[in-house]
Amino acid sequence: MKKILGIGWLLAGTTASFFMTTSFAVAAQVAVVPLMGRKATGDAMPVDVLKGKTFSNANGNSLTGTRSPALPGKTGQQDCWVSPGTSVPCAGTGQDGELQKGTPWPKLRFTDNNNGSVTDNLTGLVWMQNANCRNDVSRDVALTFAQTIFDGYGGVPGEDCGLNDGSVAGDWRLPNRFELESLLDLSQQDPALPIGHPFQNVQSSYYWTSSYNSYFKNLGVGWAVSFSAGDAEPRSWALEPSYVWVVRDGQ
Repeated sequence: MKKILGIGWLLAGTTASFFMTTSFAVAAQVAVVPLMGRKATGDAMPVDVLKGKTFSNANGNSLTGTRSPALPGKTGQQDCWVSPGTSVPCAGTGQDGELQKGTPWPKLRFTDNNNGSVTDNLTGLVWMQNANCRNDVSRDVALTFAQTIFDGYGGVPGEDCGLNDGSVAGDWRLPNRFELESLLDLSQQDPALPIGHPFQNVQSSYYWTSSYNSYFKNLGVGWAVSFSAGDAEPRSWALEPSYVWVVRDGQ
């Protein structure tokens, strides 16, 4: 236990105001995420900052308040199975479908920004809406593509990925393995994405990540995630082309 000076924001209706508390005895310092002018419901009190609570607006997105620590999101699975593929009641199985551990998804999981991009309200990451602006390519090409596209330009002359978001070269990047896997809904297949998602041209195949495979790194092997059923596997950077789905950090 240690004493810290609590710093945060009070949310009163739609107005955010800065506050500073006196010292409290807490187990660890809590990171504070300010409202930054977005609408919200409910009030955040100083004790909420210390407890690490997270607040959101009425739509269930634009998370604010505090976060400590962040948990992985739920996988979406609600059913349980035994070999060979027989469904069983989940109670007592200890399977994912029974426990459903992880951060609950916001009521509105994705926001279509109407500019060629989509915000994931669970992670705050912004994804290109077109999940197949480029066909399957080597990992080196995928990395270059991700770093060079911007508003109105799709990476090669005459190509347009549908972006109208004001982005510039360098804003977009190839996601790491965990970021790409965060999109998955493991209750779905072909594609393994939440029902009603706003993405376009999603391929039921493998997509590159920026993460290399530490065991096979000397052989030029990186991680790719399949949106057929949600599996991830190591693939040769040069010999096993995969699709490209780019991401950028939220504002």
